Parts: sequence; C-alpha cells; structure tokens
Amino acid sequence: MNCDWVRENITLYVYDELADDARHELEQHIHRCPGCTAELQSMREIKENASLVPQLEVTPNLLASVRMDL
Repeated sequence: MNCDWVRENITLYVYDELADDARHELEQHIHRCPGCTAELQSMREIKENASLVPQLEVTPNLLASVRMDL
C-alpha cells in the first residue's frame, strides 16, 4: 500500500464502495501517513459540501433526449 494507491482510491473509500480488504489496508495506511490522512479529511469535506447543493430533477424528456444523443 502506498500513497499513490490511496489517492486513487480514496473517493471509493469515502463513498463506501471499496472492497473490504482494500478498505482495511487503506485504513491502516491512513493511521501511519499524515499526508493521506489530510487527503481523506479533504475528500470528506468535499463530499459534505456537495451534499449541501440542491439536486435538480431531470425531466423525462431531457433524459430521453440525452440518451438518444449518446
């Protein structure tokens, strides 16, 4: 486990989408690495701030139009 791997997977960790074994390893690394601990705190703040932004409802017509364009 190294800092690069942690930085690549910290978002998955914050959103509870990291596999259990990887989660455990990341947590062990976080306890030993102040830089990655700060990165985790920053990502948690981003998640919290993003949750404060109101979510807009997408109309069914817009959704269908975008899907057709894709």
